[in-house]
Amino acid sequence: MISVSSSNPVQLLMRSLVSLCLVLLSHPGFVHAQFMPGMGGGATKIYDGKISGTIIDSLNNKPVEFASVALYEKGSEKPIDGVITDEKGNFRIKNLKKGTYRIGITFIGYVQKFVDSLVVTEKKPSVEVGTVRIGPSATMLKEANVEAEKQLIETRIDKLVYNADKDITSKGGNATDILRKVPMLSVDLDGNVSLQGTQNVRILINNKPSSLMSANIADALKMIPADEIEKVEVITSPSAKYDAEGTGGIINIITKKKNIEGLSGSINAGAGTRSSNLFGNLNYRSGRFGTGISGGGFGWIGIGDVSTTRVTQYSTLKQEGDNRNTGFGPSLQWTGDVDLTSKLSLSTSLRVNNFQNRSKGTTDNFFAFTGDALRPSFTNTYNYFTNGLSTDASVDVRRTFKKPDQELSFAGQWTRNNRRTEYESSLDTLDLDYYKESSLNHGITDELTFQTDYTHPVTKAFTIETGAKAILRDVDSDYDYRIFRFASDAYEYDPVRSNVYNNEQDIVAGYLQTSLNLKKFGIKAGLRYEHTTFKGYFDKGDTRFSNEYENFVPSTTISYAKQGKYSLKLSYTQRIQRPGLNFLNPFINATDPTNVTYGNPDLDAEKSHAFELGLNLFKKFGSVNLSAYHRFTDNAIESIRFVDTNDVYITTYGNIGKNRSTGMSLGLNVMWQMKIFLSSNFNLFYYQVESTGLSQNLNNDGVNWNVNLFGSYKFSKRWGVMAFGNFNGPRYSVQGKSTSFWYYNLSARREFKNEKGGIGIGLDNFASWYMHFRNNYSGEGFSYDNDTKVLFLGARISLDYRFGKMEYGGGQKKKKGIKNDDVKDDGGGGMMGR
Repeated sequence: MISVSSSNPVQLLMRSLVSLCLVLLSHPGFVHAQFMPGMGGGATKIYDGKISGTIIDSLNNKPVEFASVALYEKGSEKPIDGVITDEKGNFRIKNLKKGTYRIGITFIGYVQKFVDSLVVTEKKPSVEVGTVRIGPSATMLKEANVEAEKQLIETRIDKLVYNADKDITSKGGNATDILRKVPMLSVDLDGNVSLQGTQNVRILINNKPSSLMSANIADALKMIPADEIEKVEVITSPSAKYDAEGTGGIINIITKKKNIEGLSGSINAGAGTRSSNLFGNLNYRSGRFGTGISGGGFGWIGIGDVSTTRVTQYSTLKQEGDNRNTGFGPSLQWTGDVDLTSKLSLSTSLRVNNFQNRSKGTTDNFFAFTGDALRPSFTNTYNYFTNGLSTDASVDVRRTFKKPDQELSFAGQWTRNNRRTEYESSLDTLDLDYYKESSLNHGITDELTFQTDYTHPVTKAFTIETGAKAILRDVDSDYDYRIFRFASDAYEYDPVRSNVYNNEQDIVAGYLQTSLNLKKFGIKAGLRYEHTTFKGYFDKGDTRFSNEYENFVPSTTISYAKQGKYSLKLSYTQRIQRPGLNFLNPFINATDPTNVTYGNPDLDAEKSHAFELGLNLFKKFGSVNLSAYHRFTDNAIESIRFVDTNDVYITTYGNIGKNRSTGMSLGLNVMWQMKIFLSSNFNLFYYQVESTGLSQNLNNDGVNWNVNLFGSYKFSKRWGVMAFGNFNGPRYSVQGKSTSFWYYNLSARREFKNEKGGIGIGLDNFASWYMHFRNNYSGEGFSYDNDTKVLFLGARISLDYRFGKMEYGGGQKKKKGIKNDDVKDDGGGGMMGR
């Protein structure tokens, strides 16, 4: 239950936010208010002419980003100025004297187009060109009606964009399959996602947090069909506008949106040896109103073997086991939006997801004291089941003004994650049961968020952004244990190990950000303030946890761009990382009684500093991007592994690490005649880590790397093939490392004649059916080696079909949303409250 006391600063903030929004939304006179005194009045009038417009593709009616718009004086063939179009295809050339001009629009693969007789006068200094349509060049149209292709990977000044809708190798897969192919990202066996070597990332869906991601990220990603993902944005240097959490950066998954007049829809289906999915949507838009409903389900299966050897000073334990993992995740979503006036819009959404996962297996244990031969000891049989229901409901209000780019938005969101995790474990020797136990962990996470943002262009070159946010988070984790009594042939409640853990966290934040955009230079600097209060307690006993702290988080980005040739970026960001419930929850996962995991309620937030230098080169054949970065954290949350007095291998967490990452990333994208596309990304960094809180000081270091290779060839308008490979080097932690692994696939696709869908087939790891994931750890008095063998061979077939009107409507406004980038989550697993 979420509550706000009268003395809590959250309540004061809420009153202020509501008052501010009511005033600004209800008073048109606010448009004419001067943002800064002294900038008008009796100052000398400065004449300022401008020419603006929008560039779109003549075939698909989509905006053309990065098109070059050159300005010519009448009668001259030499350009005197120029700009590049933004992501909406818009351009604006400013600071013009009165006169007659023409513009020339060029972009790789398109016919150059000119617009003449653009007259700037003192009475009419602003010339609106309107929409200009450009089409592919003749060399790109050797076959009739060939559609201009969007590149698979785009590099922008503030983010990297992976256009997943252009990737046929992931048809029939899920979001995990997509993220494995995104440059700078890597995904391990358990589904843990890393950005430039760190797992401290925040994953958003359509610019918003989701209760789906508040539990187990690895499981949540399996529930998002790849066919519904339009693109993935990777932000390594978030500005002050973003939440201060997520020391590694932000991953924003954008799903496909329908902006089509009339009734339309689509169906996507896929079947394979490792996963299957069925998904459909129906959308309706008429003028200012639009609504849509979508739903479906995704199922998967995983088969593997596990071999573990643990050696201590006195004994050796060897485990050999097998595991079968199955899961299913249905989902349903509704969206609606309406433009109440030409300047005021409202959008709402509701999303419900169910997640079910069952893991079954047996483990044979062999034990020996030091110097003796291994002998069979016992067999552990376990059955692990998770059932989660997540709900997200949001409303967004957006108001624009007469002044271009001036905008006020207000957003509210409620999320709930209701998750039950239970297991049953039995130990037997000589075919006789001698110990059985079961456990149920029921957790509920409620989160209420309010946010407002305001953007004010002071001048055409200088913009101020400000906003405030409040997050009220409440978590209850009820866990109980039951031990089987053979005498009574029934389970008996264990009050010693059972309890209820409660966690309350309130965050109040505000930010101020300024942007200065000159012809070639750009500077964005901001400061974010966050105040955090935390309370945790158990229903049984007197144990209480509380903490209160504040953070001032600066960020700065300086950029320089030369039209159509290159762009350069230098950035500094400071970030924090609060521990998520997976790290805090003291629930003891003893599915395997020889390997136990639990959280640590005493964890503090991490604080990190990141520096990045990036260079993007634009060539006729494509683009090259290069970045160098350095990141350090002094109180990093690291896994702590040790063997207790009962010879049980324990894993928990602590603020025991100091880590440093210094590296570089190199990407190359090549497009040739709209038929061949090649892409590669190489990430290399040197990682250093040392412990500060263990009984013995430990340190580790090594070179980490990963390579993504991608290629596609289009035989004709309807036939195409794609190939992908991902190769990952070792990963280091304070007590060991994980060894290298790789993944690859090959796909082919044929489009239907009516261009409303297609059918595809794919193969995964066809030359190496099984993949080995090895982990090696050591500590005071022990060593631990684990080898997990997983079946990665896969075959699948996918089918998609679109129906309804294919006419795209204009005027649909970009929706704002809430982004809670504020919790460090253990993406690979663990128990919940979660």
